[in-house]
Amino acid sequence: MIGTVGYEIPVDQQYSRFINDTTTFLHEVPSQVLRNAVVKFRQAYQRFFQKLGGRPKLKKKGGR
Repeated sequence: MIGTVGYEIPVDQQYSRFINDTTTFLHEVPSQVLRNAVVKFRQAYQRFFQKLGGRPKLKKKGGR
């Protein structure tokens, strides 16, 4: 884990460093979608840690 070895976890909206041979599908997703998703996910966890809401759940692609 990055946090346990002394490295700071970057809190920004840059995704080019995550695109490599195994994640080439990220080129197909618009950057605005990636940024908004991560910001909302981070805000949800901040609310969870402040005891303002429940743990965020990852929603599946399919319907009910």
